[in-house]
Amino acid sequence: RKMSLENYKEYPYLIYEPYSKTLDEKDSQRKDHQRICLEMILAYNASICLANYYHYKTAEEGNDAKIGADLPKLDFDLGMMSIGKWNQVTRDTAKVLFDATSKGKNNDFLVDDIGSMYKKSKVTDNINKLISLRNKDAHGEVISDDELADKLNERQKMLDQLMKEMNYLAGYKLIVPIDDEVKDGV
Repeated sequence: RKMSLENYKEYPYLIYEPYSKTLDEKDSQRKDHQRICLEMILAYNASICLANYYHYKTAEEGNDAKIGADLPKLDFDLGMMSIGKWNQVTRDTAKVLFDATSKGKNNDFLVDDIGSMYKKSKVTDNINKLISLRNKDAHGEVISDDELADKLNERQKMLDQLMKEMNYLAGYKLIVPIDDEVKDGV
């Protein structure tokens, strides 16, 4: 597992750090680290998609303004975000951007990568399954330590696959202006 962690050291810290903790099979908080890692992946990708969408919608001239004019209005309530909402925002915004930018070819900032990733059923199946398992966790069930370890190892395989698919993140950092905020869900 040390080698697999080495592959992700250039990923953004807010994804790398919780992922590194998911690899410790003896950590009593492993399930939480897996959930946090998934949520950070989805939130990070949603932030990239929303930043791209906002860029196009506010462009005043050139090809970016033309793309922005053709983008449909997205009606997301960005208040009280959940893991499922992060996934919806990423999936829906990535699709709109992917289609509007000639499959990402007219975009320099990850629209092709994220849009292509969301077109792979294995990736979306893993994401949906991990979200479903997390939601099931919220209702709780009593299981043995061995059964829990097996379930966490199954989840880890899905998370490992998702991390491999996201190799486009290596070397990127996300900078968020401190004056941007969500008001009334927008």
